[in-house]
Amino acid sequence: MDMYNTKWERIKNSLKQNAHYGVTDTTLPKPACLDQMLEMASTLSKPFMEVRVDFYVIKNKPVIGELTFTSGYGNYTDYFYNYLGEKIDLSKIKS
Repeated sequence: MDMYNTKWERIKNSLKQNAHYGVTDTTLPKPACLDQMLEMASTLSKPFMEVRVDFYVIKNKPVIGELTFTSGYGNYTDYFYNYLGEKIDLSKIKS
């Protein structure tokens, strides 16, 4: 398991290793349909403050896997949680 940003740059030191997830030095190839995946994720996530949109790539086309409304269940490092937190603009929350 690994993490990449929207430019397909690897986010190093984002995962904690445990019995279920290992970290490797292997860089995965960028999906040919990444731009389409990002567009779909942007549309689907628009109404939510935080949501993870997971995809499968089947025959070079994105297929939505699931929407997850929490991040990582403690499987990520403080570095990655801080990275995610910097992406949220709390001034846009309506009370």
